[in-house]
Amino acid sequence: MTDSIQQMQEDMLIDAPQDDVHALLRHQLYALLARLTILQGRHQTPASLISASSQRFTRFEQLVNERFSDWHKVSDYAAHLGYTEKSLGRAVTAATGVTAKAYITARINLEAKRLLAHTDLPVSTIAERLGFEEATNFSKFFKRETGAPPAEFRLQYQGLV
Repeated sequence: MTDSIQQMQEDMLIDAPQDDVHALLRHQLYALLARLTILQGRHQTPASLISASSQRFTRFEQLVNERFSDWHKVSDYAAHLGYTEKSLGRAVTAATGVTAKAYITARINLEAKRLLAHTDLPVSTIAERLGFEEATNFSKFFKRETGAPPAEFRLQYQGLV
């Protein structure tokens, strides 16, 4: 163990790009931790190595992919998953660096772009598919998120503008 730690200390001083040195140190640290785990005689399952926050985010991510067109509020996801909005928000921010609301919004926006770019569906139909009661609300949402109204985005994507 001492040799591994000494090697890591020496490698910190290597004259190389910082990203490369950091990658090397991460791998050495992983190897050191694996060696310690083996020496302790413990077998850890992959699930036990994943933090509760990470598991919370994973469940949220899966649910967003299933329900983004139905649920636009963090409270809907938190209630379904059995978490508080605050704990869910912390987990999402820790995993992605954005709020839970921003994550949901980005997923809706991604699907909107996909539908506008790859289908000829009317904007009102896309709005309905994405859970907007009014096409005007969808248009305002889309323009706020992308800077362009849906019809203009479609034309830009098709190279007509």
